[in-house]
Amino acid sequence: MSKETYFVIWKEGTNLTLSKHLADPQMVHYKVALNEYQHKKLSDKIDEISKGDVMPEHIFVSPFDETRGDQDKYSLGEDEDDLFHMIYNFGTEETRAHLKANFDKF
Repeated sequence: MSKETYFVIWKEGTNLTLSKHLADPQMVHYKVALNEYQHKKLSDKIDEISKGDVMPEHIFVSPFDETRGDQDKYSLGEDEDDLFHMIYNFGTEETRAHLKANFDKF
């Protein structure tokens, strides 16, 4: 299966999108390469999270910061953890390097 490049983009609040184009490179985004199956899987996870009540700073600033309080860590939930692992697994080399450099979990 061939893969295409997409961007996981955080707009505001829990508004996440998966897009072929990055209109504003200043937005928080992660570049991923997806086949059809991976696209469906990641789209479903983004839809699930977008419907929830998740603080954006939890998703894109410190999802794996071990220095956060236990209560904050538990509030992140499995969905957000799954999202970041999916982004890492499907990410380009640049995305993986960024996640490794900024998060202890990878």
